Amino acid sequence: MLNFGSVEPLGINFGTLDDIKISMGSVLVYELAVAGGAGRLYQCDPNVDLIYELDIDTKLQISNVASPSTTPSGIGGIGGRLYHCDLTSSLIYELDTDTKLQISNVTSPDTDPLGIGGISDRLYLCCPSSDSIYELDVDTKLQISSTASPYTDPYGIGGTVDRLYHCDYSGDTIYELDINTKLSISSVASPTAYPTGVGGILNRLYHCDRYQFIYELDVDTKLQISSATSPGGNPYGIGGIK
Repeated sequence: MLNFGSVEPLGINFGTLDDIKISMGSVLVYELAVAGGAGRLYQCDPNVDLIYELDIDTKLQISNVASPSTTPSGIGGIGGRLYHCDLTSSLIYELDTDTKLQISNVTSPDTDPLGIGGISDRLYLCCPSSDSIYELDVDTKLQISSTASPYTDPYGIGGTVDRLYHCDYSGDTIYELDINTKLSISSVASPTAYPTGVGGILNRLYHCDRYQFIYELDVDTKLQISSATSPGGNPYGIGGIK
């Protein structure tokens, strides 16, 4: 592994290929994980009421824990924080990234939150009862703004470090969205019918559907790279920390 050392007068420490840190004196201004620090991937399943951590390459289960309520419907994260939503409780949770247990919760802006996730520093939610996509405050989890979803059954939302994606259950479509307007930039048919979740880690994108599969997708074309069978049989949300 290469170590690029520091440029001391500027306070820039390039560290290794696993991280980049920029500081002014003793204050860390910016830290970005790259290469080996590739993020962590999670999935939830309402058939078994479990939240899983998955291997980012094989998409196989690493660990699981019972979800906070009885219909886990969405999961995803931002830079280093993990969020989850539940259809029965209509709650949005922040979860501990290691234990996957609840840190805090707040009521969803709508009654049926079905997808949650974000980019490095912004968090989004989608709800099919209102066909809306929301941006949420990353700390309070309260609504900042909302816009109509591209189609009539928004089920999943999440992204890589700087790109946002969304899937629609009725439209069998995966979209890339503008991170500010939340409007569609481009779209493609999902690998199979009834897409239920989409989300990513640093620079990798994942998707799940009602037919028990978890996919890795190309971040540009949104087409399938690989697939694996989900651990619980009914994956409804997928995403990770960056």
